[in-house]
Amino acid sequence: MNRAQVEAEMKRLNQKYPQMTKMVSLMDEFNLPKTYEGNTLWAIKISSNPEKSENKPRILIAGCHHAREIQTPEAALDTARWVLDNYSSDPK
Repeated sequence: MNRAQVEAEMKRLNQKYPQMTKMVSLMDEFNLPKTYEGNTLWAIKISSNPEKSENKPRILIAGCHHAREIQTPEAALDTARWVLDNYSSDPK
């Protein structure tokens, strides 16, 4: 999966679960410049209230950050899908 495909899947999840997700530009969030190649790094926030910044424990799952680690974007997206698909039905 390349960067464009990862971003497209994140956008799809955001559209499918708008009440639980928010696309976040890490450049905007942390006041950073774009990457050397001019790209924006994106994250998808999953929360019962994604528009609000709350003082709660957080988990970061990073993927697609090393060129030769081809499975990391899949693992991160699979985890996001599982959490979103099971958010209201699985107490874990």
